[in-house]
Amino acid sequence: MDKLGNQYVSSYRNEGYLPVSKRLTAGFVDVMLLIILSFGLMIASSEIAMAVPSYSEKIETINASRVALYELQEETLLYEYPVDQEGNKDYSTPISQNKVFEKYCYENILYTYSLCKDEWDLAYTLGNDDPTAEAKLAAYSPTSYDTDRLAYFYVTYASAHNENGNLFALQQGETYISHFKTILRNASAGAEWDYFDGDDRLPALSMAFAHRLYRYLVFSEGGQDGLNAYNFLITQYQTLFDDAGQILYRSDAYQALYQTYFSAYGECSRVVSLFSFLSYVASFLLLILLPSLLFKNGETLGLFLRKGTLLHQDRLEVSKGQVLLRDLASFFTSFPTLLVSCYFAGGFNSGWMYPLFSIGGAGVSLFNLTLISLIFPIVNLAMALIRKDKRGFTELLSNTILIDRSYYVDHRLEAEDEKEKEEEAKTPTPVSAEVPYFDSSCFENTERPKPFDDDSGSH
Repeated sequence: MDKLGNQYVSSYRNEGYLPVSKRLTAGFVDVMLLIILSFGLMIASSEIAMAVPSYSEKIETINASRVALYELQEETLLYEYPVDQEGNKDYSTPISQNKVFEKYCYENILYTYSLCKDEWDLAYTLGNDDPTAEAKLAAYSPTSYDTDRLAYFYVTYASAHNENGNLFALQQGETYISHFKTILRNASAGAEWDYFDGDDRLPALSMAFAHRLYRYLVFSEGGQDGLNAYNFLITQYQTLFDDAGQILYRSDAYQALYQTYFSAYGECSRVVSLFSFLSYVASFLLLILLPSLLFKNGETLGLFLRKGTLLHQDRLEVSKGQVLLRDLASFFTSFPTLLVSCYFAGGFNSGWMYPLFSIGGAGVSLFNLTLISLIFPIVNLAMALIRKDKRGFTELLSNTILIDRSYYVDHRLEAEDEKEKEEEAKTPTPVSAEVPYFDSSCFENTERPKPFDDDSGSH
């Protein structure tokens, strides 16, 4: 084998470059192995962490404070949560706001009808114009300050929890009821209300507006007018709902619970992010770095299966230093595998989306870092597709190339086989010791007299 400097000329020097298709399948094998192993290590590390009392206590604090926040949201009537089969609240998924708003509409329609029943029945005479007789509305009751979601928060809930104005401030001489009527009127986007100025009655939808909304929701009638009525009311509702949500978020009670939750969640998230990163590092060392050092030509398991070989760019045998340099670049091109393994190990709420540090006021989490690292495999593949020598930046950085050894034939072995055959042909075949060299029994000997025949009677 020829030697150039400190490296030998590779026996694969005449082979072609590894096709991009084989590079992709080799990379897919390595990536899948990384995902599987790192996922398993993350699950194992999670179990180990839960066995540590300080960590498990933080998890209990997170769960308890989260439930307390949900209960506080539910207490305001702004949110509603379903009840499971055992009668317990299921706080994993709140009831859709579309469903909540639909209930809000039905209750306000019934409230308007209760205030002007005679006038309604006189003006609207169809057989199904009575909303109290419709099955869709049978489960609902007319709204009130105690059940109306918006009015309850601004009047009933606020009057009991607005200590020292921590929710919102009232103007001089303003009551909670008058304050609610003012913000309801200011948020109007076309919905028609009777505000009953001068008394404390709950504002009610005008009869014509309520009837138009009723026919649209229950019977899909009214065309554009019915749709407009629905859109006007939901826009107004959304405005007050968002305002109430911000008021609740800034309140002393919510902030006390939230800070407890946020602090414990941050500590646990840093542990999760650290274990996730270490799981990836351990998987990379075992599945990428170790095989590349054990195989003679620096192949990973994927490259070995796809018959890819790593060489020096001058087609010399690759050095260990070049293998390590390529592995260092591959560490970053494989880093996005964390997106998959972290997702299956715990999903988006597992803690790896918690900011680890801030840049210019913007939080940066492990999730952000893995998203940013997607640029490395994309650029690496793009370079391999564009360049004639099929080299990505992992090869450019390490001064290496990828060779396809699928069709390689070692001619030295062929020459050795031919030489052995020639030597065998020159060597005489040994005669077996059991066969004598001159045995007259093996051919006709005319000089030897024939033995007497016993039956002839001769002597």
